[in-house]
Amino acid sequence: MNLRLAMYSASLAPHFGATQPWQRALAAYALTDQSYGVSMNRYALQPQMTGPQKLAHFLGGALPVCVPWYVATWAGFVAGSA
Repeated sequence: MNLRLAMYSASLAPHFGATQPWQRALAAYALTDQSYGVSMNRYALQPQMTGPQKLAHFLGGALPVCVPWYVATWAGFVAGSA
């Protein structure tokens, strides 16, 4: 666990308070510097967003970072095992 990510999680918690526990767990798994930065900027610009809207925005920002990371990690595992 990186202390930086713990601080990110603590500052995101009030924004995701109205979401389901499994949704918060998914957000924690997808937490990166990029998804945090993009989301916190949007939350400051649009404070009227609901918890589910904030979560959707967060996951939308995480998707283009996390999916290639996971695919590249898997490819490295497969290539390294050959």
